[in-house]
Amino acid sequence: GIERVGVPAAWDGLQLSRDGNHQTALKQFEAAIREDANFALAYSALAQTYSTLGYDAQATQQSRRAIGMSESLPPQERYVIAATHYRITNDNAKGIDTYEKLLKVSPNNARIQFELAELYEGTGDLAGAQEHFAKAVALDPKHVEGLTAVGRIAIRRGDPKASFQPLNNALSLSIQ
Repeated sequence: GIERVGVPAAWDGLQLSRDGNHQTALKQFEAAIREDANFALAYSALAQTYSTLGYDAQATQQSRRAIGMSESLPPQERYVIAATHYRITNDNAKGIDTYEKLLKVSPNNARIQFELAELYEGTGDLAGAQEHFAKAVALDPKHVEGLTAVGRIAIRRGDPKASFQPLNNALSLSIQ
């Protein structure tokens, strides 16, 4: 995915986004696009960040731009861009299908696990959400949003005791 590219701003943006610092991540993705105007994955990451911040029109616009640029990319990168697009446009069924394909080629990617889990949660499939949030946290134990999600799903599934450790870990990491 985007981690392998040579545009430092894109890498910085991803790390900021993982840390929940979406406003600063937005600036980094914009800088990456200024550096490489044909960087489809950066447009996709920018779209996701806009979506996270609630800027739906900008998110859809940038996501469509990424889709248009993705035709010549390797399958994994096309899947990432398509999966992000389906999340932004709330097409959960196509999003889940695309993320499942993506996991076949990239099973150890915490971000992909997390985003698939969000889609499962959005469809009410709490078991699927729990499975993939847990995998995301196993792959990235300092994923604050992932830890919070594991706790939230435990509560929603009627097991509040199981939420204590992940929520406490998330709190500790947030304070640090």
